[in-house]
Amino acid sequence: MKRLSSACSLSLFLLLCVTFYGMAQKPARILSHPQHVRIERLYRLNSPFRETNPSITPDGRYLYFMSTRGGKPWSEARRRPDGSYEYDGDIYYSLKENGTWSAPVCLPPPINTWNGEDEPVVTPDGNSVYFQSWEGWEIKKGPYQMAQIINGKWINPVGLGDGITKYFLDQAAMGRELATDGMTVSPDGNLFIVATGPYYGNMDLYYSRRDARGKWSYLRKLPISTPGNDRHPFIAGDGKTLFFSSDGYGGFGGLDIFKVVMYSEEQFGEVVNIGSPFNTAGDDECFIITADGTEAYFTRNGDLFYANVEKANPALKPQPTVLLAGKLIDAHTQAAIEGSVVVTNAKGEVLAQGRSTNKGEFSLVINDLSGSYFVKGTATNYQPNSIRIEVGAIKSTVRLNAIVPLTSKARLAQIEEERRRIEEEERLRIWKMYEEAQAAVTTGIMALERIN
Repeated sequence: MKRLSSACSLSLFLLLCVTFYGMAQKPARILSHPQHVRIERLYRLNSPFRETNPSITPDGRYLYFMSTRGGKPWSEARRRPDGSYEYDGDIYYSLKENGTWSAPVCLPPPINTWNGEDEPVVTPDGNSVYFQSWEGWEIKKGPYQMAQIINGKWINPVGLGDGITKYFLDQAAMGRELATDGMTVSPDGNLFIVATGPYYGNMDLYYSRRDARGKWSYLRKLPISTPGNDRHPFIAGDGKTLFFSSDGYGGFGGLDIFKVVMYSEEQFGEVVNIGSPFNTAGDDECFIITADGTEAYFTRNGDLFYANVEKANPALKPQPTVLLAGKLIDAHTQAAIEGSVVVTNAKGEVLAQGRSTNKGEFSLVINDLSGSYFVKGTATNYQPNSIRIEVGAIKSTVRLNAIVPLTSKARLAQIEEERRRIEEEERLRIWKMYEEAQAAVTTGIMALERIN
């Protein structure tokens, strides 16, 4: 969480607190879990400093989060309101292999800077990350940006701009003190939700929608926001289930974690409290969950926690979806290819898109349960190719695999050259046969003439 600019007076803040006091929403129904759900602290990822705002790929392979552990050339210490010290936040990630999270890796500049970065959101393919940075945000069309990893290296971030930047510019122009504390982007990359409001006050959830031209709309408040404090939104892999923290719906005390199904940005299902052991009398925040609903993570007291939720109340989990993993390979050499992947249905409608890594691997989430898909791979200097997947109607979350072979243009040129060579050889062979036949006929005629 980072403050934008300060202009509000303490008296105004107190007035707002008095105005909002007692205006809480109707208490939400609390989920109960029939079997014990064990939670554990992630010692592998935590530090003596604060970790917060985690994000996970739908397949559960990549986990991104913000940490104030410092230790980098650009790190600067600062004092917190409670008197403790921490460093400006940096964005870290960890890769899960063979069931174990790797040691956290700090993203390099220019993603992380001396100013502090926060609220990472990793895309389903694991190759891009959205994040917040106030470093030169007006010029960079921030404060929210996106960076991609190409050929194994992070390229310069690009600001989301449009209505998102305009909103923050307008708030700054009005002298309002603003901060953000949690952001999420839908798996298809078209819905953006952020918690924003006064730095030491109550925040609300706002959204922006990206149109067909790729432009983000002006931020608008979500109707599920309360007069209380609403923070840390997370859109699950199904693109419909939203988790967030709030003290505006009653519960166990402090910030509790809630779940709701989105039908649109203006229409929602029932808001439910996800219950114990996730919620306590303290602040419980930043809940994220894998698309298959088996693994959940959240923060408490500045630490990351894990919960195996396979046997948790089914009402906790996202709706069914399709997790597609695969690889782009060279059709001739079988070598891995870094490129783009687009999944469409029979009508040609785009269902998911992303990039493969420099190892050729890709991972996407498909929120179409028809079970009929076309997976198209493209890459520089390669001929595009599509494969078809038919598995029938899907009723529960499934994992599918796809290998997409691509033929290089150089190989196609070789094939074309070989085809022409074979055609020329065949033409010459036929011509030779014709000449031999002609010679035979001529010889025969001459022989008949001698007989006569």
